[in-house]
Amino acid sequence: MFNDLNNFINNITDSDVVSIVFFNLEASLVLDRREKDGDVLIKVFPIAKSLDERIKILNDLRPGLNEVKNFIVIPWHSYLKVLTDDSVWDKLLENIFYLVDEDAFIKLDDAIEELRLLEESKIKNAIIGNGYKTIWSDV
Repeated sequence: MFNDLNNFINNITDSDVVSIVFFNLEASLVLDRREKDGDVLIKVFPIAKSLDERIKILNDLRPGLNEVKNFIVIPWHSYLKVLTDDSVWDKLLENIFYLVDEDAFIKLDDAIEELRLLEESKIKNAIIGNGYKTIWSDV
């Protein structure tokens, strides 16, 4: 397993784009490290139907950049807090942002806050039943 983790971290380090897919939020945190005027893209998107669709969206948003050579997708099925409160998150950030400046961390904080608000809304809706139906029949 340790070798798999090292391989995974190396793949992240070598990737132009990292997408963390939050299935329970129906959203992806996309980190495009290709620089344009010293700027990277950090944005929350709806989940893409395919890798090709995500790359097309990124190319449309950021014309003139080199083609995406390496893209890694990290599926996440749990709560945001489980990811961000763990040392794995720090390790991911260390390897995702080893080349970018402090402005990227501000963008990342904004994106995480957007995901937190989305998660909070989803949980609230589940509690009050907004958008949900019971599987139990009326008795």
